[in-house]
Amino acid sequence: MIFKDKGDRTKHMWIHTGDKPYQCNQCNKAFTENGNIVRHMMIHIAEKQYECSQCDKDFVKKSYLANHMRTRTGEKSYQCSQCDKAFTEIGNLVRHMVIKCNKAFKCLSQLKIHMKMLIGETSYQCGQCIKYFTNKGNHIRHMRIHTEERPTAVQSV
Repeated sequence: MIFKDKGDRTKHMWIHTGDKPYQCNQCNKAFTENGNIVRHMMIHIAEKQYECSQCDKDFVKKSYLANHMRTRTGEKSYQCSQCDKAFTEIGNLVRHMVIKCNKAFKCLSQLKIHMKMLIGETSYQCGQCIKYFTNKGNHIRHMRIHTEERPTAVQSV
C-alpha cells in the first residue's frame, strides 16, 4: 500500500496493531483518530435529550439511543454476507468486512465503494452481466460496453 506521508502509514498501522492513541479524559475510551474523539466528546458536553425507557441512560442523538436499544434487545440487524456473523451497528460490520476481505485500495473512495458493494448498498445492477454499481453514472458508462455505444463530446452522464 502506498501512503502520502509517514503519518498516514502510522495511522494505517494502528488498524493492525490495535493502537488507539487518542483517549477521552472523562471516560478513558480510546480512538485511532483525533476526529473520532472530538465527536465522542459530544456525549459528555451536549444536552442529552433522548432517554432510554428501560434504564437511566440518556443520549445526545436519536441514533445513539437506537443503537443502545439494539444492544439491550440483542438485535443484530447487520449481517455479514461472507459468514454467519451479525452486528448491532453498521460500523462494526464494515470493520469486520474490511478485515475479512483482505483487499488493498489506493484511495479511501475506492474502499468505500467496495464496502458498499460488500454490505449490499449497491443500487444499480447490470442486466447483461453480474456487475453492481453504487452510482448511476458508472452504471450507464458500463452499459455502453454491452451496447457498443461510444460517448460523444456533448453526451453527459
